[in-house]
Amino acid sequence: MNDQDLNTNIEELNKLLKKRLSFKRNFLLSIVSGIGGAIGTVLIGGLLIGLIVSNLDRIPFLEDLLPTEKIEEYING
Repeated sequence: MNDQDLNTNIEELNKLLKKRLSFKRNFLLSIVSGIGGAIGTVLIGGLLIGLIVSNLDRIPFLEDLLPTEKIEEYING
């Protein structure tokens, strides 16, 4: 490689580095990442709550704490 090729490569790398380090790009990526994390958290939380609620009467330590008859009466109407 001669000096001209090296200079061209360095300039291209500098342009790429400026794009990668730009505030706008990082800001938008962090927003997308935050929204994705929030959606994932809500989905996992919903699944866990659904599993707990559907199996509420089968959890041994909750049988003693919660009045399952009243809860079933409330749910079934």
